Amino acid sequence: MKKFIQLSIISIFTLTACNTTKDITSDEIEEKAVSTSDQRNTGSAVYWQQNSAEYEALCYQAFNSAQVYLNQFIDGFNPSEDEINNEKKLTIVMDLDETVLNNTPYNGYLVKNNLIFSPETWREWTMQASADLVPGALEFINGATDAGIEIFFISNRSQRELPYTIQNLVEKGVKFSEEKILLSGRDFGSKKQDRRNIIDPSYNIIMLIGDNLADFHEVFESEAIELDQRKELVNSFQNQFGKKFIILPNVMYGDWMPTEPAENDPNRPVPVKDLNPFIESYK
Repeated sequence: MKKFIQLSIISIFTLTACNTTKDITSDEIEEKAVSTSDQRNTGSAVYWQQNSAEYEALCYQAFNSAQVYLNQFIDGFNPSEDEINNEKKLTIVMDLDETVLNNTPYNGYLVKNNLIFSPETWREWTMQASADLVPGALEFINGATDAGIEIFFISNRSQRELPYTIQNLVEKGVKFSEEKILLSGRDFGSKKQDRRNIIDPSYNIIMLIGDNLADFHEVFESEAIELDQRKELVNSFQNQFGKKFIILPNVMYGDWMPTEPAENDPNRPVPVKDLNPFIESYK
């Protein structure tokens, strides 16, 4: 499963309305951790996501849009002869963290204890298998499953977290198939596109749902993309959002955070601690 935010609550809401973790792996989250000196603003992000009615409304809006698009797709679906002969099944690909599973208690733990992410504390959290579901996720997932749509979960959680992830989903009443949970690791690789490619030959992917742009297209997984380029790419996909691409709000961490090379490892990005140069002001 994933960069933690350092912005004020006002900036947070603005970003949320137009933005996209993703799921975070143990290796990737470390690259996205916020410095302890910025815990106050990080706390604003966690507080907003845990307590604002707007957050829940945005989640319901996302899954309502997904349901509308799914209904329209099914009503107008006319499979080609090849698809019928090859028995291609309709499928939806979903992220897990901050898309299905709500990990704000873990982020709250970090804030309250003045900590940054570590693989050890993250694993302690996932081993509890106690994450609540993102509002609207259960009804959409179970409804789509009952309608005969197969759902794959592509997450950057590590393979060792699979048993706890399964337990968490089961205890929250989510309908799923264990073999359709594709986590990061030796068998599938770290790139989400690699796992989507595994699905493609046998399925017709009709929708992708996540909280990070990397959940939708491989172009967003490139580390060479600058923040401005991400916006340009979003513009090129604008007609897909709310339809094939359904995005959930996540203001706590994400690939929109600016990074710089670590001093001891230029190939490893670390979060920029001072965001002031990146914030526009009228004077």
